[in-house]
Amino acid sequence: EACKIGYYYHIPKTGGGSLVRYFGHLPEVELLRYEATIHVPKENKTLWYWEHQSSEDHWEKFVVPHALKPGKKLIAHHWGRFGMVGMEKRLERLRTRAEALGCQFMASTTFREPVERDVSDEVFHRITGAGAGTYLGDEQLRFFLLNSQRENARFPPDMSKREEFASDALSTAQRILRKNFDLVATIEDLELQKNAFLAFFDVESSFDGDKAGGLVSQTKAEKSGEEEGSETKELETGFAAGFAAAIESAAELGTAEQRIERRREERRAEARDARAKAA
Repeated sequence: EACKIGYYYHIPKTGGGSLVRYFGHLPEVELLRYEATIHVPKENKTLWYWEHQSSEDHWEKFVVPHALKPGKKLIAHHWGRFGMVGMEKRLERLRTRAEALGCQFMASTTFREPVERDVSDEVFHRITGAGAGTYLGDEQLRFFLLNSQRENARFPPDMSKREEFASDALSTAQRILRKNFDLVATIEDLELQKNAFLAFFDVESSFDGDKAGGLVSQTKAEKSGEEEGSETKELETGFAAGFAAAIESAAELGTAEQRIERRREERRAEARDARAKAA
């Protein structure tokens, strides 16, 4: 049986929930959730157990062993676990082990215009009463790097006002995206991103036309709060614009398939260079 591992880093309010739900209903793909939230019911015994374990144990003792088994797996990485600063080496190790076993590996994530995303997130918290703490700004970047931790000594609450910290955050995010992700999309590309995963897994949607088209309609629903945030959007800082530019540069032009193939060729070239230097 073919071994294919997809990895999706789900940043809140970017349409990722729609993507994860979509693949959660495809019988050909097994969904491996890597998250820890209060919304998991005890009836979901496996996830409920592992979300009460450490991030390290959840990853090393559950996600990795299951992902490396034959079959088609999608790892959905979301709230309450390592951010990409902590995940980078772990993701590299999983990719190396997967490829050594002859498995194909594809990593992807979705971004959204930064201020628009933050406004949507804030509206959601106000409506639901659920909060992520004091708003720090640049929450999309913070979640990408640190997940729900959001801040630490390296990326402090006021990092957007301190050039050395802002520069480090942006360059780190850009480096991780270029080095570890095969496909970087924006919320506007969600349907193409879904199709890229379908092509990677070599499966066709088992949904009818109405349900298959639901991904776009769900995404539009997730973008609620845009009217309320129109004035806030005008206050976009150069820092947020810089992150948007970093994302744009990471997601080079071309179809999803072309981007994936280009990244794979880059990896092959890097491997050849490494072997040449070691010789």
